[in-house]
Amino acid sequence: MYLTDLLNNLAPLGLIGYTFIAAWVFGREFTDKTIKDLLAKPVSRSNIVLSKLLVILAWSMLLSIYMFATALAVGGILGVTGWSASLIWNIFLKFIITSLLFIIVTTPGAFLANVSKGYLAPLGLILVIVIISNVLASFGFAPYFPWTIPSVFQSIGFLNLGSIIRAC
Repeated sequence: MYLTDLLNNLAPLGLIGYTFIAAWVFGREFTDKTIKDLLAKPVSRSNIVLSKLLVILAWSMLLSIYMFATALAVGGILGVTGWSASLIWNIFLKFIITSLLFIIVTTPGAFLANVSKGYLAPLGLILVIVIISNVLASFGFAPYFPWTIPSVFQSIGFLNLGSIIRAC
């Protein structure tokens, strides 16, 4: 119960963290004025975008693993009992899948970083999305809003086809 509650509370923080990573990777080149150097390289733009998305995926997964390890460490320090390897493994797998779903729905933040030529607009957008997500979830519309679908998966353990299509 401790891990489930803690990971449910960490979901919005993960969403903000993943968006921050995506906004930073795509937006800093405009604020540092390195975009002209990047585009002058003999590498196709699609390869540049793909490599940035892979870096975002790697950093976001490392952040997820760090958050889970921190949750385990805090639980150990607090003296939470009743843990088993299978319980931790099942919750870890659910958390990793949820993290991947959250990473997928942060791609509009990367797009907004390119459009706005910076990293502040995506961060403002994600704060508004977190607020809207909480309101919609309280009214029962969580399975229909892309940014709440990962939380739905984390709480019930499965998604229907319509939710998966909306998340992607």
